[in-house]
Amino acid sequence: MERLRAEAQATFKAEHRAFLERELPEAIERLRRYQQAATGPEAEAEAIHRHFEFALELAQLAHELSDAKRFNPRIYEAMKGYHRLEFKSYTLAERYHKTEDEKERGQIEKSLRENLAEGFRLSQEMREIEAREVEKEVKRIWALLKKRQENRDAIVERRFSELILGADPFAW
Repeated sequence: MERLRAEAQATFKAEHRAFLERELPEAIERLRRYQQAATGPEAEAEAIHRHFEFALELAQLAHELSDAKRFNPRIYEAMKGYHRLEFKSYTLAERYHKTEDEKERGQIEKSLRENLAEGFRLSQEMREIEAREVEKEVKRIWALLKKRQENRDAIVERRFSELILGADPFAW
């Protein structure tokens, strides 16, 4: 348990917490709830373990989100929306299990289904964006291959010269 605690503290740095507080406060709220369950004299080992595991997951999420924010704002927005809905889904599921009133359970179930459908839509959107990016990269590679094929003789001749004649002393 101590190893997990040390790993979680080292991985989930203040910068991750600040980033998530700004960009995805739902994640920090969930972490606080796990932390509350994991503290105090009556805390169970499972709750402590869940808290540290979640902190590690959040560190990874913060890293992925910050990379997406820097390199692909469209994926970032979809990721952020998706994770926001995931945290809301957990909260709705918890409420569902705690509620005994059937009418309220029905409303929670309806909200959860709508939430999950929107999460699926955002997940699909992220995958479509990624697929289009891969497709563009494949087209770029094919164009490069075609250009290399068109210049095959010059490329082979240049490499031949490098191997036989050595480095050109007059090259810049």
